[in-house]
Amino acid sequence: MKKRKKQVFHWFLWAAFLFYLLALVDLIIFKYSGARTREILSHWSVDAVRAHAETANYTPFRMIQLYLRHWEKIPKLAFANLVYNVTAFFPFGILVPMLRRGRRYLIPTVLGAFLFSLFLETVQLVTLLGEFDVDDMILNTLGAVIGMIGYAIVKKLWNEK
Repeated sequence: MKKRKKQVFHWFLWAAFLFYLLALVDLIIFKYSGARTREILSHWSVDAVRAHAETANYTPFRMIQLYLRHWEKIPKLAFANLVYNVTAFFPFGILVPMLRRGRRYLIPTVLGAFLFSLFLETVQLVTLLGEFDVDDMILNTLGAVIGMIGYAIVKKLWNEK
């Protein structure tokens, strides 16, 4: 019976992880209203993607430094871009280690968060539904690392009881 409960819980975790990933796609890729999304996609062309790619941020820490430097002038925008990108991937850093069931999870968590973030940024670039920003990838991966550290601390404290 105990093994069955563990299996059910593991399947529940997988379902939660999938739901979480789909929610991220919805929040990041489909952030605009349906009408606005259709309007953006109606202007899609290879040339539009090329022009969009020229405005992307490929320089690590460029936007992070900009937001920190001008925090007083643009606090809401800076907060949204810095904090939301970190917190959005915090659950990733918790769920992946839980799904690994005690196996090593550092590389799968960090690499998985980075690659999923890269996927989201690339889709935004190619579809014109957002801006490609390497700093978002850095902040997303940092969020997953913070979540993973939190998971490890709670697990350690829980096992010491």
